[in-house]
Amino acid sequence: MVSLAHAGTYFAILVLTLSLVGCIGADAPAASQVASPTINTTVTADVFEPVLVMATSQFNISFADDGKKIYTAGDGKVVFLDEEGNRIELVDNFSKALQKAFFVDIDGERVLVTLGGTKASLNFFREKGGEWVGETVWAPDLVRLRDAEYGDVDGDGEKEFVAATHDDGGVWLVKRVNGSWLPEQLWKENGTNYTHEIELGDFDGDGVLDIFANPSAPNVDVGINQPGSVRVFMFHNGSWKNEALFSSSLTHAKELLAFDVNGDNRSDVIAPVEGHGVKNESAPFGFNLVEPTQLLAFAYGGRNYSLGTASDLQCRSLVAGDVDGDGVQELALGCRDTGVYLYYKNGSKWLHKLIDKDSRAAVHALAFVDFNADGKEELVVANDNSDSVDVYAFSDGVSGGIERRRLASMPEYDWVWTIYPFK
Repeated sequence: MVSLAHAGTYFAILVLTLSLVGCIGADAPAASQVASPTINTTVTADVFEPVLVMATSQFNISFADDGKKIYTAGDGKVVFLDEEGNRIELVDNFSKALQKAFFVDIDGERVLVTLGGTKASLNFFREKGGEWVGETVWAPDLVRLRDAEYGDVDGDGEKEFVAATHDDGGVWLVKRVNGSWLPEQLWKENGTNYTHEIELGDFDGDGVLDIFANPSAPNVDVGINQPGSVRVFMFHNGSWKNEALFSSSLTHAKELLAFDVNGDNRSDVIAPVEGHGVKNESAPFGFNLVEPTQLLAFAYGGRNYSLGTASDLQCRSLVAGDVDGDGVQELALGCRDTGVYLYYKNGSKWLHKLIDKDSRAAVHALAFVDFNADGKEELVVANDNSDSVDVYAFSDGVSGGIERRRLASMPEYDWVWTIYPFK
């Protein structure tokens, strides 16, 4: 038997099932359509102590007549990794391309939350008597759930999920009412528009979390114009208000990060606004770069900041962590073609440097984790280009050397969408 160790308690992984208890939403799947995820493991030890939880999408590859690859979503996976790269995979052939997997506390109970991509769904998994038992609490008739966060955004003392969907630029609340999780749409753009990311933070300083979101036109090839905006939603005097912090007819951002840039104890929002390029098959990565990705921050009161650029057309992962233990957080940005960048403060200025030019991925999921509890966080990077999960340690802060080690190898065409510490 393999056990999953956490906080001194051992959870035996025996069976993972998925039910529709409490499922609310249009065209919820029939019970016969819900498959029970299977469990794969490479663990040889009796006790497995995970440090990371990842959401991955397994793609099956075929080829068109012109030789272009055709990506078809296969099973979704929740992957747990320990410090030696051993893994346990929860394979979900119902939700398919999982977009996110993370833990939340609901009524004092630790719950694993997953978001279905190919089949839009919000799922809970709980450990009960040695089994992981799941329920789908929302299964809307939409293209996919792209992101979700959990927090009290209306100040009533109860936390709710805020979800982004790839239909009508959707921003949704999924709120518990009398024991059931009920959806309410906060934002909709007519037509097939996408919302890519949700972040929560107190933007206006009133003590209540606000919602940041980034709706855009549907995805197109990288480097091509794709209009979009960055918006904030605030609950004031019993009603929702929203405003655009950024809007462009040419470009957008697929990633957001709530972060206090200016030190006023309010949450600003940072967006890696995508660059522009001209296709050129003979150029590096197939494009001539015309406008780089810009890392822009938007603060309350109309104050905007530029934290720098990245010489890439698209950067889809942005995280904050403290690499030198000085109490000041740095930023890591994962870009499509040119690598992973570190942004750090030098006085009042933001500087940046390229950490690894050979790490590449369409998503390039990142996480900061303090593996050895020394107060200095390492950077975990999903390098889909080399089918690996790598860890970067900073020997002397932002100015010192960087040591990279391979934590785990990944199957070819398994894309990692999110990485979180298992805590």
